[in-house]
Amino acid sequence: MVIFESNEEGRLVEADTPGARRRRGPSTHKTAQTRAAVARAALELFLERGYRATRIDDVAQRAGVAKGTVYLHFADKQALFTGVISSVLEQRVDALTAARPNADESLRDFLSRVFTPLLAAVEDSPWSGLIRLVMTEGRQAPELADIYRQRVLEPVAGQIRHWARLAAERGELSGDPLQRSPLLLLSPAILATMWNRLYPDEPMSAATTFEGFLDLAFGPRPR
Repeated sequence: MVIFESNEEGRLVEADTPGARRRRGPSTHKTAQTRAAVARAALELFLERGYRATRIDDVAQRAGVAKGTVYLHFADKQALFTGVISSVLEQRVDALTAARPNADESLRDFLSRVFTPLLAAVEDSPWSGLIRLVMTEGRQAPELADIYRQRVLEPVAGQIRHWARLAAERGELSGDPLQRSPLLLLSPAILATMWNRLYPDEPMSAATTFEGFLDLAFGPRPR
């Protein structure tokens, strides 16, 4: 059976003719590529200029697309920042919150295995740049802090509470400081981020600082 559809002039054409093909939208793959290109351009500009100084026009120009194309994928600049957070952070956050200690693995060893390489990997990555961006502009643009809290801090804090309960049940932690204040576990990374912004010529390793924190919380590994 021959299927007809209307072309731009309102004329009926066969669905498999060139006229019909021109009416078809971009493929799913092409759409995903365009969205990724826009998010990548926005990330570059946010890190270069800051959130408030970046305009949608700038993002479109950097991505090589029309301004309207940006709005096809992201309703406004806040939605664009959410998309950037999703592309840069959420995959790592999902992997982190899905991680589980092995049956014979202490929580201290588990946290070292999961967090230390992660912190080492993100120190020179867009992740650290986004954290600095949120810290710098969060008060003037509170939507940034809200997005970061919802998409990153709250999921990670919930998982840390779970791990802390597990450690307490095993007798590996005295008291419940990590259950009450789970983001204490992230304090070495926050400290390193602040230090490196203030004193870039004397860099502090977040991974090394985190290992020191584990020694304080759980005691040093036996030698």
